[in-house]
Amino acid sequence: MDGDHTDPAELAAALRERALDSPTDVDTDRIRALLADPALPPGVHEDTVAALLEVAQSGQHVDGEFAGLVIRLLGRPSLDADPLLLRCLRAIATDAPEAVLDHRDVIVEHVTVEDDESTQAATGCCVELAGADPEGLLDLVPTLSALLDADDPTRTNALYILSQLAVGYPEEVKPIVPQLLDGISDREVAYQTNALSALGAIASAYPTAAVEAIEELTTLVDADHPGVRGNAIGLLADVAQEHPDRTTEAVDVVAERLDDEDEYVRGNAVSAILHVGIERPDAIAEAIDRLEARLDDPAPIVRSNACKAAGALDIETARERLETLEADDPNEEVREHAAWALEQLE
Repeated sequence: MDGDHTDPAELAAALRERALDSPTDVDTDRIRALLADPALPPGVHEDTVAALLEVAQSGQHVDGEFAGLVIRLLGRPSLDADPLLLRCLRAIATDAPEAVLDHRDVIVEHVTVEDDESTQAATGCCVELAGADPEGLLDLVPTLSALLDADDPTRTNALYILSQLAVGYPEEVKPIVPQLLDGISDREVAYQTNALSALGAIASAYPTAAVEAIEELTTLVDADHPGVRGNAIGLLADVAQEHPDRTTEAVDVVAERLDDEDEYVRGNAVSAILHVGIERPDAIAEAIDRLEARLDDPAPIVRSNACKAAGALDIETARERLETLEADDPNEEVREHAAWALEQLE
């Protein structure tokens, strides 16, 4: 039992062993006591942090207070365990991001262009912080862009953070668009999904940013992973809002995805065809029947988008179905968009 040990080194080793076998049985008060004593040998702190990491990764609640105890060990030459400490902070951040966020400045110092274990762990920690305080990570954009050429998981971490920053600060991430596009068709699913997410956020504010990627995006419309297909089509929809003439050649490929098994893909396909059709109705003529059929889609988001398309594209043959949706659809948004579409048809 952990309680049988009075020597700190033996107790720390026992806690680490117990955490590996049964993390939910570890006494976190004992971990707290060991970490709170700065005079203990480095090996004791290392074993104790390793035990805490196992506990935090097991899903057991870990108080945010532990973030401060771990952070003060970071950078100690005598300990030389920064990657372990940063991984522990990431695990704590999944449950208590605000507690770790208080130490953001110390953590980001360990994000460098060197693709070493510390950078890998530090970017992983920033993954957990990006949603809570994206603005606080904006200074990392140049470094993160350099890490897009690193190995995984550092590259995936960097790209995920950039995709989160792009949502609120597209102007800050816009300069790295060429890097996001580089080889995107040949990358792994995680890279494609996050890169397309970042590009989508940027293109929403700067539609011209993805114009040069139309050919690659069209290829990704047929990707195996639904997240990649959906993001690629969503990005084509963004481009089509400002440059419908540049996206007409993608219409046939996108129209095939109106029957996709994934509702996110179908919904984006409807939007993409809509945006092309507003300026180039001739380019989507052959897709009208399939577009109208989405009014009967099982997914509310797809029916809603189809209502908007029927109204904006003046699909007169959809009137009867729109009247039914306005009166009887269980989804409020669908009813509202059906009513709007009927107003456009009058």
